Amino acid sequence: MLLSLFTTAFNSIYDVDYVSIILPLIRNEKSKEVRNDLIAILGYLNIAYKFNTLEKVLPWLEDADADVNESAVSIITHSCSIDEEIQDEDNIKKLVPLLTNFMKHKKPEIRLAAMLCAIRITDFIPKAYEAHIQEFGPLTLNVLQSNLNSGDTDSTNKAIMLLTESLTLAASIFSKKPEHFVSAMHQIAKAQQLKDSTRMLSLNFLACFGESVKAAKKIKKFNDVLLPLCLDIIAESVDENTFNIRAGTDSEKPTLFEMANECIDRICLSMGGRGFAPVVLKNIELYMKKPDWQSKLAAVMAVSQTGEGCREQFLPVLGTLVKGVLELYDDKCARLRFAAIHCTGQMCTDFAPIIQERYGKDILKALLKALDDPKPEVQDHTQHAIINIMEHCPENIVEPFVHAFIMKLVDQVSSPTTNMKMSALTAIAAIAGSSEGIFHIHYNSIMPLIRENVQREKEQLVVERLFECASLIVLAVGYERCSKDLVWLLKALSEQQWNEYTIQAYNRIIKCMDKHFLPHLETTMNHVQEHFAKINEDMLIYTEASQHDLKLLVQLLNDLIRAVKSESFKYLPLMKDITACTFRSLLIDTRDMGLLLISSMLQVQKEFDHPTYEGDTMHAISSLLQLVSFGDFPSVTFVITALEGIVKEHDQGKSEPTGIASVLVGVYSNLIHTILANASQRDEEEDEEEAATFAVEVYSIFKF
Repeated sequence: MLLSLFTTAFNSIYDVDYVSIILPLIRNEKSKEVRNDLIAILGYLNIAYKFNTLEKVLPWLEDADADVNESAVSIITHSCSIDEEIQDEDNIKKLVPLLTNFMKHKKPEIRLAAMLCAIRITDFIPKAYEAHIQEFGPLTLNVLQSNLNSGDTDSTNKAIMLLTESLTLAASIFSKKPEHFVSAMHQIAKAQQLKDSTRMLSLNFLACFGESVKAAKKIKKFNDVLLPLCLDIIAESVDENTFNIRAGTDSEKPTLFEMANECIDRICLSMGGRGFAPVVLKNIELYMKKPDWQSKLAAVMAVSQTGEGCREQFLPVLGTLVKGVLELYDDKCARLRFAAIHCTGQMCTDFAPIIQERYGKDILKALLKALDDPKPEVQDHTQHAIINIMEHCPENIVEPFVHAFIMKLVDQVSSPTTNMKMSALTAIAAIAGSSEGIFHIHYNSIMPLIRENVQREKEQLVVERLFECASLIVLAVGYERCSKDLVWLLKALSEQQWNEYTIQAYNRIIKCMDKHFLPHLETTMNHVQEHFAKINEDMLIYTEASQHDLKLLVQLLNDLIRAVKSESFKYLPLMKDITACTFRSLLIDTRDMGLLLISSMLQVQKEFDHPTYEGDTMHAISSLLQLVSFGDFPSVTFVITALEGIVKEHDQGKSEPTGIASVLVGVYSNLIHTILANASQRDEEEDEEEAATFAVEVYSIFKF
């Protein structure tokens, strides 16, 4: 309310000296909460009206009242980005010694306030005066040390967060002896007596330091020290009875174990495989030889976290890595077996398809045995690893194992555990996709099981996986083999709520049935219309889930058009509306699918020479372009570039451009006129110049 009153007042009375009104209120206020609110209001008004406050509050820094000192520091922090007085060398000379003293203050809140102010002004002080603030870096470390010594976890954490923030806002703080910051954070992360939250923040600082500061690559043995630190923390913090790799939901806070793993991944990607891989391989060998299972697990996690960043460097020793990981499948510690299987699945992604081609048989043999592990969590993770390896595994390597895998996975579909059921179903589907040539042998044993479970299963998540599995299987075995089951499958699918799993199941079934899908077209399109109505409403507020659902829906329509072709004419109005909706999406791949749908519509029109189809399609294209803001030049260019390919493909082999090309030229002419007119009205030279450049680009693309 107070902010609203001040804003209203000063919008109408610009020459009011609001600084003289608010500053006494701040100085005399006893409540820290109210003072902070007033300081925030002052900062807001400074941004709005660009008045200077530095010289008015500098005397406060020498006041005997600590609350007044803290208020002054906070005011300077809030206004330094727009206060021109901060650029004055005399003011800098006055301010720096005062902040230096405050960073040594006995009260932690004043130390932190001064530290934040020092970080903020560092970003705005002219480079010519940077010599005055060279000591800010060491002083920030002193603040951190003082907070640590006081045992105040909250102020220590805030200090680490401020230093992490300064990596991007005030990198010059670290220009003097950056190794001191790394060493300090290393000691904090290593100290087991500190709270996990403090140690996690120090690990995050080190990861950010490696990502943000060029000096990190110049610090001697930065990688050599950091990687063992993370491995030791993994070994120390792993819980033998907790079978997870990362927090399960966005709302769950990460653990120290997870942060150490993340730090390895981030440092690997920022430093690059060439420099990081030798350190990783050296430590993997070292930790694998240690007698305790925790150290072995740390080594396995290092392989999991660095495979992507060190792919090229790991390939020459890939066989050694695979052998070392697979040997741990027989370890007596279930948590280590779990980690080894997780690593296998990750390696099958990071090193695909090479790892499947060279070591697929060894891995499949080990995974087959792991399905009998006494720990359900290990069995479940084995199913996930099976999914990963199947994606790129050659059929001749998979074939000898198919029967044994199917027999065990079918048993696990009947598990009382929801996660076990879902993973088993997805694993069966993955095997079907990798062994199309022989999977039909198992069709009669699996499809009745799926049908039975669809009818009796109460858990919606499992039902969705049942449809996913069934649709992947029918796609693998082909229409002739599964035609009788498709009738009940489509009927059961039509009774489900439409979501990602059901839409994708429809996509696969349509691809399998092709022209045989025609009798089911009307029912399916009714569902499409109902689902689109919900998406269209949500798209007004641009929910990401709806944009993703829309992409899947458009993909479904593309498959439908290709399957039923001429019969799709009757649904042109709906398809036009759905395509137009894709261009309200913020997701490029959703808009891309809209263009693909236009292309499919034009191809069918070309094949059947349907004049109404062409007219409706051109109306849809025109509508799409009008949906794109005239100022959003990249989006318009995206549309035009994509449509260029559509037009060229449509007119291929024709001596004269068709009506489609002519209509497009008219649409773009009007669009260019609108862009130039609007840019000119806004009287902004850059906009007008960009619009003119864009107009030339459009002309060059579509000069028929």
